[in-house]
Amino acid sequence: MDFKGRTAVITGAGSGIGAAIAIELATRGAHVVVADVDFSSAEDTVTQIASRLGSARAFEVDVANARSVERMVSFAVKTFGGLHLAVNNAGIGGPSETTVEYPLEEW
Repeated sequence: MDFKGRTAVITGAGSGIGAAIAIELATRGAHVVVADVDFSSAEDTVTQIASRLGSARAFEVDVANARSVERMVSFAVKTFGGLHLAVNNAGIGGPSETTVEYPLEEW
Protein backbone atom coordinates (compact mmCIF):
# COMPACT_ATOMS: atom_id res chain seq x y z
CA MET A 1 0.00 0.00 0.00
CA ASP A 2 1.04 3.55 -0.70
CA PHE A 3 0.71 6.01 2.20
CA LYS A 4 2.07 9.11 0.42
CA GLY A 5 0.49 12.29 1.75
CA ARG A 6 -0.89 10.51 4.82
CA THR A 7 0.06 11.10 8.43
CA ALA A 8 0.34 8.26 10.93
CA VAL A 9 0.76 8.32 14.70
CA ILE A 10 2.24 5.21 16.26
CA THR A 11 2.37 4.92 20.05
CA GLY A 12 5.02 2.75 21.61
CA ALA A 13 7.14 3.37 18.51
CA GLY A 14 10.43 3.75 20.34
CA SER A 15 11.12 0.03 20.08
CA GLY A 16 9.84 -3.38 19.08
CA ILE A 17 6.66 -3.76 17.06
CA GLY A 18 5.85 -0.04 17.24
CA ALA A 19 9.23 0.92 15.79
CA ALA A 20 8.88 -1.68 13.02
CA ILE A 21 5.42 -0.34 12.11
CA ALA A 22 6.68 3.26 12.10
CA ILE A 23 9.61 2.37 9.85
CA GLU A 24 7.39 0.39 7.46
CA LEU A 25 4.79 3.15 7.15
CA ALA A 26 7.49 5.76 6.56
CA THR A 27 9.11 3.64 3.84
CA ARG A 28 5.69 3.50 2.20
CA GLY A 29 5.48 7.29 2.13
CA ALA A 30 3.67 8.22 5.35
CA HIS A 31 4.67 11.14 7.54
CA VAL A 32 5.09 9.46 10.91
CA VAL A 33 4.80 10.71 14.47
CA VAL A 34 6.94 8.32 16.48
CA ALA A 35 5.30 8.55 19.91
CA ASP A 36 6.69 6.95 23.04
CA VAL A 37 6.95 7.62 26.77
CA ASP A 38 10.74 7.40 26.25
CA PHE A 39 11.59 10.35 24.02
CA SER A 40 15.17 9.16 23.46
CA SER A 41 14.02 5.83 22.01
CA ALA A 42 11.46 7.66 19.85
CA GLU A 43 14.30 9.80 18.49
CA ASP A 44 16.28 6.62 17.73
CA THR A 45 13.39 5.34 15.60
CA VAL A 46 13.20 8.71 13.83
CA THR A 47 16.92 8.40 13.04
CA GLN A 48 16.33 4.96 11.53
CA ILE A 49 13.49 6.38 9.42
CA ALA A 50 15.61 9.33 8.28
CA SER A 51 18.37 6.94 7.17
CA ARG A 52 15.78 5.44 4.80
CA LEU A 53 14.79 8.95 3.63
CA GLY A 54 11.44 8.78 5.41
CA SER A 55 9.59 11.61 7.11
CA ALA A 56 9.19 11.35 10.89
CA ARG A 57 9.17 13.35 14.11
CA ALA A 58 9.49 12.12 17.68
CA PHE A 59 6.92 12.95 20.35
CA GLU A 60 6.94 12.11 24.06
CA VAL A 61 3.53 10.82 25.12
CA ASP A 62 2.02 9.13 28.15
CA VAL A 63 -0.94 7.20 26.74
CA ALA A 64 -2.38 6.89 30.26
CA ASN A 65 -2.83 10.68 30.33
CA ALA A 66 -5.65 12.05 28.14
CA ARG A 67 -4.10 15.53 27.91
CA SER A 68 -0.80 14.06 26.73
CA VAL A 69 -2.64 12.13 24.01
CA GLU A 70 -4.51 15.31 22.97
CA ARG A 71 -1.17 17.12 22.63
CA MET A 72 0.16 14.25 20.50
CA VAL A 73 -2.78 14.48 18.09
CA SER A 74 -2.44 18.27 17.92
CA PHE A 75 1.27 17.87 17.21
CA ALA A 76 0.55 15.51 14.31
CA VAL A 77 -2.01 17.87 12.79
CA LYS A 78 0.17 20.97 13.26
CA THR A 79 3.36 19.28 12.03
CA PHE A 80 2.03 17.31 9.06
CA GLY A 81 -1.33 18.91 8.30
CA GLY A 82 -3.64 16.13 9.39
CA LEU A 83 -4.00 12.70 10.91
CA HIS A 84 -5.08 9.73 8.81
CA LEU A 85 -3.90 6.66 10.69
CA ALA A 86 -3.36 5.81 14.36
CA VAL A 87 -1.63 2.67 15.57
CA ASN A 88 -2.38 2.35 19.28
CA ASN A 89 0.50 0.05 20.10
CA ALA A 90 1.66 1.34 23.51
CA GLY A 91 0.46 -0.16 26.72
CA ILE A 92 1.10 -2.42 29.64
CA GLY A 93 -0.80 -5.31 31.13
CA GLY A 94 -3.81 -4.83 33.35
CA PRO A 95 -6.95 -6.64 34.43
CA SER A 96 -8.13 -9.46 32.22
CA GLU A 97 -11.60 -8.17 31.30
CA THR A 98 -13.69 -7.75 28.20
CA THR A 99 -13.49 -4.29 26.68
CA VAL A 100 -17.01 -3.38 27.77
CA GLU A 101 -16.26 -4.34 31.40
CA TYR A 102 -12.73 -2.96 31.56
CA PRO A 103 -12.51 -0.27 34.26
CA LEU A 104 -11.92 3.18 32.74
CA GLU A 105 -9.36 4.07 35.41
CA GLU A 106 -7.33 1.01 34.40
CA TRP A 107 -7.67 1.73 30.67
